Amino acid sequence: MRRTYLVAATVLGLLCGLAIFLPLRMGLAVAGQETGGAVYGRVWDGQIFNAVIAGRPVAHLRVAVSPLPLVTGRLVTHVRATDPDVNGQAWVEQSLSGGLSLRDARLVLAPRQISGALESLFSPDDVVSVRLDALRMTGDDCVSATGEARTDAVYNLGQRANLNLPSLSGPIRCSDGAVHVTLNGQAPDATVEVDLRVSDMTQGWSVTIETTSSDLSSLLVSSGFTQDGQRWTLNGSEALP
Repeated sequence: MRRTYLVAATVLGLLCGLAIFLPLRMGLAVAGQETGGAVYGRVWDGQIFNAVIAGRPVAHLRVAVSPLPLVTGRLVTHVRATDPDVNGQAWVEQSLSGGLSLRDARLVLAPRQISGALESLFSPDDVVSVRLDALRMTGDDCVSATGEARTDAVYNLGQRANLNLPSLSGPIRCSDGAVHVTLNGQAPDATVEVDLRVSDMTQGWSVTIETTSSDLSSLLVSSGFTQDGQRWTLNGSEALP
């Protein structure tokens, strides 16, 4: 029995050693992950420049694969992204069965990463902070998610326009196979709700603002909102790249 344990430990050590020294480009190919860009280093400490993730360009990724889970058919990777539009880190796990999960994700996004249609309302310095404790995908469907998003972008818009507008926050969840985020906020000059849905092929948004401010109403007219009494709405969707 002891000999069996020694042989198993030796084989496990060899497999881990091979995994540690495997070139990152080869490791991505084995895992069926296509990121594009220039790939350097080993799986335990590699870098990808000008990658494309979920159809969106990312200037720099630092990737560190945990070798031991490879032996059981799981690819567990710590990813750190650095880009003008997205910064942050997460643990990503992919199984041989095709399941994909994220955990302990902390991201800072430019608002245009969520919707280019709303870009004219925001400053280049505005950000959306995302805390994603867990996200589990099966194929293209979101199965479960827990987390929160928040942004001061609308509040900052109010400061520039001499209006008292709210900061927004809300939960991240799964709904009908899509990732769903609802951000809410209330302030003296407006009540704001932003509903975002991201699926495999498209992302959609619905923005509802209730206000009696004529200054804010003028701003919303120029941004394409539709008025119904004190309620202003903007809906749209776009195909993911």
